[in-house]
Amino acid sequence: MDIVLWSQDSSEITQSPVGAPGPVAEISGGKGLWIDPVRFIALIEGQQLATWACAMAADWLGRRHPALPAGRHPGGAPPVYRDETVLLTLLVMRAWRLSLEKMANWLGRYGELAVALGMDPGRTISAAQLSRRGRHLGVWPDFFFIGLVLALLRLGAITGQHVILDGSLLKAWYQADPDADRAGRRRGPSTFGFKIHALVDRWTHLPLLFVLTPASWSEVAIAPFLLVSAITLYGLQIAVLYADAGYYTYRFVAFVHALGIIPVIDDNLRRLGKRFLATPFFLDQWRRMRAPRSAIEHLFAFLKCYYGLKYFQVQGWEAVWRYGLLVHAAMLAIALIAYRSQRSDLMTSRSQVLAFVTN
Repeated sequence: MDIVLWSQDSSEITQSPVGAPGPVAEISGGKGLWIDPVRFIALIEGQQLATWACAMAADWLGRRHPALPAGRHPGGAPPVYRDETVLLTLLVMRAWRLSLEKMANWLGRYGELAVALGMDPGRTISAAQLSRRGRHLGVWPDFFFIGLVLALLRLGAITGQHVILDGSLLKAWYQADPDADRAGRRRGPSTFGFKIHALVDRWTHLPLLFVLTPASWSEVAIAPFLLVSAITLYGLQIAVLYADAGYYTYRFVAFVHALGIIPVIDDNLRRLGKRFLATPFFLDQWRRMRAPRSAIEHLFAFLKCYYGLKYFQVQGWEAVWRYGLLVHAAMLAIALIAYRSQRSDLMTSRSQVLAFVTN
């Protein structure tokens, strides 16, 4: 059985037998990298990063519940696949936007990918077991996402000196989702679902941290937590913060100043009734100051359209949060691969980095 890998910019097709590396990067005349799944895992140092993430998660859980005794009779068959393997398998699945059945099919046909993920080629994980193990990952994806951000910061791919805050609504997949609620809009119908509150690097359009809440939660209520968490986790030295009018309160502006950050936050003068200040000259100057905020709109568009963020077929806050973490981690992994391949121009271009694979 063969795996076929091809570039959208080239008519040349390369076939690689199961167990042999896919020579995607050697396609002549291509403008992209065309990384196959095995190379994908190697370039992000997936096994080391997943091991670190699982160790950090186990340490965090041990500190949170230090007095919980081990079960005497746990029952059931022992797990065959490690948590690191399940985590990396789900990451590949989200990066290539595969279904559970398609991912299981890949593993059965592509022996080298199974080995790269830590499986025995003759005994790969099934779609049902991958779904079940994925639901039990807990906080493992959180630390994997944090590890990818730290890797990008350490390489200098992102600096985090100029950041942007914003939120975006996600429509619930099931109308009976118990953890979702409804958020109204000034113009247009309301949305029943969740809201992503994100902190984004201005220059690379990459997420540094995000929080998922029900749709009705205020953006300004989550913003202090995002800022303090990012500074604590990554040691960021944020110089400028950009945000829209939803974040303009005297308390939040004072909080940002107290952190030593310059706030560039939109103040909707027309909404406040100060129309005499909203002259064409003032609006033009203010528009130039807040222009960098378009980066976060690009991020949400990329995540929803190209990474499948809006197509989560799960319900419940925890399941949607885990799905969002894996999607964000896939975006950061692609950026890390592009930067390590000295193609920083492709850090947000999924179609130029990943090879198209059929089986």
